[in-house]
Amino acid sequence: MKRLFAIVISVLAATLAASAQFYSVGNEPPMKWSQITTPGFRVVYPAGLDSLAKE
Repeated sequence: MKRLFAIVISVLAATLAASAQFYSVGNEPPMKWSQITTPGFRVVYPAGLDSLAKE
């Protein structure tokens, strides 16, 4: 009985942890991304944050 309880708790904990990785509040528009490529780096950032990405 203890083993079954431990398995159920483990499955529930794994389910909650996996669902916490995704956050959605509805039908959000897809995010546009931009990219800056240099010889040593590639910076991918949300469009509109150009000034922060260039720092």
